[in-house]
Order: sequence, then structure tokens, then C-alpha cells
Amino acid sequence: MGVHIHIPADAVWGFFQASRKRLNKEMVLIAENTDTEYAVYLTEENDLPVLAVAKGNEKIEYKEPCVSEEDCTAVSKKFYTRYLFPVVITDNKYVPGDNPDDGKEESDETWMDIEDAMYERDDELCLAMADFLAIALQEGDNDGTNILEAYGYEAVDEILDGFLKELSEDYGFHIYRPMIITEKETGCEVFTEFPYDEYDIDGVDEPEDEEDETETGE
Repeated sequence: MGVHIHIPADAVWGFFQASRKRLNKEMVLIAENTDTEYAVYLTEENDLPVLAVAKGNEKIEYKEPCVSEEDCTAVSKKFYTRYLFPVVITDNKYVPGDNPDDGKEESDETWMDIEDAMYERDDELCLAMADFLAIALQEGDNDGTNILEAYGYEAVDEILDGFLKELSEDYGFHIYRPMIITEKETGCEVFTEFPYDEYDIDGVDEPEDEEDETETGE
């Protein structure tokens, strides 16, 4: 797959801050899929970073401003996954398609539903973890919003990830957290609703069929 991420999603905000003068004059390519010719650009409008997408030399299809570092990371991830890693349904699994422009409206709606489910669930889990930390640490008047401001989204998300992984591995709970996973062996982007059941999130391994490990006595 000819996907090239020149500026990672979590580095776009920093790049914008360091390149305001340049971005005020031009649109800078930050990611592209050379197979489909879709590209994501960054520019500046009204003192805010704006992400835009276009195919080849055609006109901009869509653009969206970002109001904060967290918003910029989320929007960048959304653009990368939606336009550079298009998703279609195959055998009840979501895998990358070859061309985001040849899908039907139904496929577009399906992807939007997937995207909405991912962001809504992430927000729900992150806020719940922040609320828990506020109570556990006795900080921020038990308000998770203050915890997010004090420690940052990344720290809370890292704690959340470890906590959910422990719930799954050590206690056998099934955790619903829709996300896009890169299979290590195939390099494919796959959508899964229960990632901690199917994947090693740290190593992002391809799921293996569990075999009966009970040895037969002789």
C-alpha cells in the first residue's frame, strides 16, 4: 500500500505552530496514498490549522479547521484513516479498500458509522477514566475535565489502555472499544470492536485461533 505519512497525526499541531508563516502562504502536503492519489494537506486560515483533502490535481474535496492540539490530532487521524486507509466490508470484517472513490453511498455511510462509533466510545471511556482518576487521586473536585487539563489526554489514554487490557487479560472481560488495528503480518488496517480480545495491542499481532493446549497423557 502506497501510504506515506510525512507528519504523524500527533505531530501536526507542533508542525503548524513551527510553520505558521509558511502555512499562511501555501498548503503543505502532510500525508498521501500514492496508489489512490489521495493526499492530505495542512494550511492556515483565520490563525487556525486547517486540514484539507484532494485527489491528484483536483479541487479540494473537504477541509476542516482545528481549534486545539487534541482536536488537531483527532482530525488528522480521521483524515488519515478515512482518505488514506479506506474501509470496506469483507466477510464480516472491515478491511482497507483499493479506491475510496469507487464505493457506493452505502459504503460511505458505513464508514461514517464506524468512525462515529470509534470517537464516541473513545470519548466515553476517556472521560470515565478521568472521572475515576479525579476521585482516586482526590483532585479536581472529582471532575474528570480538570484531570484531563492537569495531566493531558495522552497520559489518561495510556492509563486507560493498560486498565482495559488488564480487565481483558486477567479477568476475561470483553471490552467494547471500536478501533482500527494494523495487522503485523499482513500490514492491513482492520476494524475490530473488541481489540483486547483479538489482538496484542502493544505488538498489534494478527489474531490467532486458540488451540486446545491440554496435552494428552500417554
